[in-house]
Amino acid sequence: ANYSTGWNAYANTYGNNDFQNYSLPTPTVIPGVYAEWALAAGYKLNVTDNFSITPAAQWTSAKIPGADNEDYWSAGALFDYTIVEGLSAKLNVQYTDTPDQYYADDYWAGWFRLQRDF
Repeated sequence: ANYSTGWNAYANTYGNNDFQNYSLPTPTVIPGVYAEWALAAGYKLNVTDNFSITPAAQWTSAKIPGADNEDYWSAGALFDYTIVEGLSAKLNVQYTDTPDQYYADDYWAGWFRLQRDF
């Protein structure tokens, strides 16, 4: 859980079309606009010795002056398969439900990565 009474390094701010980019290292700063509350949870499920699934969800309440619906949420899963010791394939899929008054469409995002650990 995260709570903020104003902008800080833990409660990113948002600008036009920045809901998709809320993890930017240097967020857009708009006076009075920031994430007030954020709650997130996830759990890693080891399906086999080589395969795990980590579902996760996050709800965020953004402070936006004059806005009625400031909440949005996202949910997704990380699929992690160990090919051989030290080499794994990872697939992350995420759905985000943004406030309709700001964005007509919710969106899907994700990535695929081959990771070598040594």
